[in-house]
Amino acid sequence: MTLASESNKLQFAGNGSTTAFAITFNFWADSNIVATLRSATGVETVWALGTNYTLTGGSATGATGTLTATGGNIPASGETLTIASNVPTTQPTDLPVGGPFPSTSVETQLDQLSRQVAQVERITDRCLKFPETDALALTAAFLSSVDRASRIAGFDSAGNVTLYSATTPAYALLSAAAAPVDPQYDVVKARNNLNFGILY
Repeated sequence: MTLASESNKLQFAGNGSTTAFAITFNFWADSNIVATLRSATGVETVWALGTNYTLTGGSATGATGTLTATGGNIPASGETLTIASNVPTTQPTDLPVGGPFPSTSVETQLDQLSRQVAQVERITDRCLKFPETDALALTAAFLSSVDRASRIAGFDSAGNVTLYSATTPAYALLSAAAAPVDPQYDVVKARNNLNFGILY
């Protein structure tokens, strides 16, 4: 088979009655699916297969299917059910030496590899990224957990990532950030609006 789409995540708005949700992307095993329910207040709960839902479809060579909520776990109005691909980054197929070319096995592995790449892209698409033309790079000092402890990430006058002490008064940080955006914006108001008082 081929993978004609990069789709590997679906989201459904709950309505208190729908229990069956179509999985329109291919999956090869039940373990390739992860379901997460987000409440109206933003609390996320990862569902357990066999407890919160069952799966039909999927196959060793890849197929679409259906997720069915069970045990009264029906997404309510205001809740969102996210169904995502979770193909592990392993390569379980052992190809034989010699003999007929195992085209089905090879194609399945290529399909799963493409899916793994799409899953990584799904994660990086939600990350803070710098423009392609920006020479900015994170330094080892910034990435060190020892250096990050009790400090605040920010940007210096050159736009480079830097770390500020958590003991720095919040208004000092806000004055540099807020003034270029709106010179009339009061720093004290900014501190109050952003609830930065906890940094004192």
